Amino acid sequence: QNARNVEGSSSTLFQLLIPPEADVFLRQSSQLLLEVDETTAVLPWEILDLPERDRPADARPWAITTQLVRKFRTAQFRQQPRDATAEDQILVVGEPLCDANYPPLPGALAEARSVADIFRKKLPRGVVHSERQGPRDVLNALNARPYRVVHVAGHGEPGAQGGVVLEGGTFLGPQEIRALRVVPEFVFVNCCHLAAGDLSAGLGNPAVFASNVAQSLIAIGVRCVVAAGWAVEDEPARIFAEKLYATLLDGGTFADAVGRAREAARLRSPTGSTWAAYQCYGDPHWRLRSSTGDDDEPFV
Repeated sequence: QNARNVEGSSSTLFQLLIPPEADVFLRQSSQLLLEVDETTAVLPWEILDLPERDRPADARPWAITTQLVRKFRTAQFRQQPRDATAEDQILVVGEPLCDANYPPLPGALAEARSVADIFRKKLPRGVVHSERQGPRDVLNALNARPYRVVHVAGHGEPGAQGGVVLEGGTFLGPQEIRALRVVPEFVFVNCCHLAAGDLSAGLGNPAVFASNVAQSLIAIGVRCVVAAGWAVEDEPARIFAEKLYATLLDGGTFADAVGRAREAARLRSPTGSTWAAYQCYGDPHWRLRSSTGDDDEPFV
């Protein structure tokens, strides 16, 4: 799957995949939760668009006007997960060290640094930032303490044992997060930067990679997951992440943050498809809390 294969057919795909009976609702909706399964999760729902004659006056794509969020239909869930709290920290991992056959990812490194800086403004002592570190340091950081948010940008490999590529044939993926005693609320995995050239050896179909990562994380109790479904441009990808987290830290819901992040990335690159690349799964009303208790409050 590649965005170039569907960009020119977005309205055709919309008409083929969306039942006519749903037209009125979809054209009037300002927020949409789309339920998918293993088969339909790999489809490029975000890049689908209304026929030109039916598009709103502002001409924004359908996924932006509806603040499209996905929900994964699965019967596999961790029993009695121990959830992260608002006192737990933020882990940001940028461009972990890989073997020599993987090219550098300066965009992933810049994205991680920017995300860490955004969180430090609100949580000066609550951010753990790992960049260009080896597998021992990355995995030690992951297991050193509980985290409520985990953001990782680097190379990726598919498969049951795969995930974010580390040195020596090791990975940071759903299996490693599954071993955590405390489940993060939010995980963002970005493994499709254009600086990787051919997307790294073995990445295969990135849309499948993204949906598999999301399904595995949701099954262990992660509330919201964002994963790139195809190669993204470095600067729009960084802008997407910045806007998403800035909105969450300003008290916005997950759906608000996704919608604003997509719009910001599209404004930066109107002819690109980075804004549509991210598969965003979870509760559209979820917020990043500033305190723990019966009356949790979002950041303001």
